[in-house]
Amino acid sequence: MKMGSYIYRKSFYHAFDSRAKLLFSLLFSIALIVSASVYHALAMAAIMVLISFLSLGMRETLMNFKRILLLIIFIILFSPLSMRTGRPLVTLHSFTLITYEGAFYSLMVLLKFIGISFIFSLLLETERMEDLIRALRYFKVPYGVSITISMTLSLIPALIYRYSEIREAMALRGIKGRKRAMMAPLSSLIVSAVKMIPDSASMLEERGFTSKEVPSYKKLDMNAFIFTQIAISVIIPVIFIIWR
Repeated sequence: MKMGSYIYRKSFYHAFDSRAKLLFSLLFSIALIVSASVYHALAMAAIMVLISFLSLGMRETLMNFKRILLLIIFIILFSPLSMRTGRPLVTLHSFTLITYEGAFYSLMVLLKFIGISFIFSLLLETERMEDLIRALRYFKVPYGVSITISMTLSLIPALIYRYSEIREAMALRGIKGRKRAMMAPLSSLIVSAVKMIPDSASMLEERGFTSKEVPSYKKLDMNAFIFTQIAISVIIPVIFIIWR
């Protein structure tokens, strides 16, 4: 089982400095969250999908869609029902099922969810954990907090990957029934998570969490090229924030 989600490629996004990607991910997420226009959210989500395609290829981009497909379906089905006031769009006899405002709200939630999912998928799939720690340390994030963030970002994708493997294995064994099909993978996932504890502890020890800070995490160089990358990573999200 893989403990991270880094995918080696030679792309422009892989070549970006880890500090630039960290700032871009944070600010672009904020820009998506505060966006109030469908066109604005659509443009930002499309940009992230395009970057994923150019950096990781079609297969990995589709895999990222597949990982969030269930949540996308839930948003499409249930989000419009949360807003009943407004102009009726879909009615059943005299009962209003979906309004224009509810459909608009659902579309906004869907676009923001897809955009933010791809932002952090790209961050994890194009940057190694140790480089993310170094970037967090550069911005004066405490070492223990940096380790915790990196471990969380590393282990959550691993558990998701493991869960999909378990579901596929259960399907091949012909396990049927909605309750069994849900409980069996979850039980196996809990066992896998418990077995990961020694590996997680070893990773923390190797990174110096239990003793002294690893010297290689203390310094990151800065030059004109990296400064330009950081500036671009800040300017683009700020433009979207202003445009909203």
